[in-house]
Amino acid sequence: MSDNAATIVRQLFDRLEAGDDAALDELMAPDLVNHAAGPQGRDGWRLILDIIDHDLGPIEVEHHAFIGEGDTVAHHMTITGVHRTHRKARDLDLHPPLALR
Repeated sequence: MSDNAATIVRQLFDRLEAGDDAALDELMAPDLVNHAAGPQGRDGWRLILDIIDHDLGPIEVEHHAFIGEGDTVAHHMTITGVHRTHRKARDLDLHPPLALR
């Protein structure tokens, strides 16, 4: 496997979709900056995935593009699911509290 960041992110999604829970710890930096959502880092991603599964699951993901430059990756995808419920950020037990800007 190439060390290209986009290749690593693609592998992360492939492993997550296959049910490999170790993928986050093995492929994601603990201090990951996620520009698309409030919760940050590896723990923030776990929370995001839990919310998606809870609110929309089971889901289907269509990956359109992984674009990488240096250690930055843009990922264009479509997530399809059935909206079952909705949890608001204020309803989640976040430590520290989530701050959206």
